Amino acid sequence: MFIPRKTIVGSGFAAILMVGAVGSHVIGPVGMEGHMGTMMILASIALLAAIIATAVAIKRKSPSPL
Repeated sequence: MFIPRKTIVGSGFAAILMVGAVGSHVIGPVGMEGHMGTMMILASIALLAAIIATAVAIKRKSPSPL
């Protein structure tokens, strides 16, 4: 994610990883009670950050319309 030429790939992989983390809280054995509820919130924030990083990287890569 920190290598400029690989930002899209790195942030995409991070988003996929965080989908798995959020999914394990929602439908998996981890659950959302107590301390794990806090972890669910943090995983959701990390997923949102990875999606935004991917979108920004794609936007920077696209050619200018001018």
